[in-house]
Amino acid sequence: MALQAYVNYLSISLPAQAESTFEYIRAYVSFCVQKSNNWLAFSKALMYRTKNEVDRSKTMDRSLAQGQALIDQFREAQSATFMEKIDVVFACNYPMFWGVQHELAKLYNKLGVYMSAYELLHQVGIHEEAIRCLFKAGRHTQAVEAADELMRTSTT
Repeated sequence: MALQAYVNYLSISLPAQAESTFEYIRAYVSFCVQKSNNWLAFSKALMYRTKNEVDRSKTMDRSLAQGQALIDQFREAQSATFMEKIDVVFACNYPMFWGVQHELAKLYNKLGVYMSAYELLHQVGIHEEAIRCLFKAGRHTQAVEAADELMRTSTT
């Protein structure tokens, strides 16, 4: 847990594009992935690895596959028992299912895979960002229709 807290500190405090930041985080995350005996701590380490590796062309595919694997873990009922998860849920600061989907959608959006980002954001219910993805994908009429529908159904 202490290593993951340190990785979180590094990812926030150091410049994101610096090679040294990538190497620091990669070393700590690799150690956490190899030595973790808890499902949640392992998944959080994979999430850090996913965010860290998405900017490099060599590791981009693995990063997106790991992000999708994290989402798929939530769908599997036998991934871990409640008692296994509750031991470290607050220490790991692991997001809910929709948070993991939102993180993967942000990665897709960053890479220009706008329709995949739209699908994830639409499933989660973050409609404003989903509409932005439609505009970026060049589907302007569909985005305008979705925005009109959102304004009609909005209670405010």
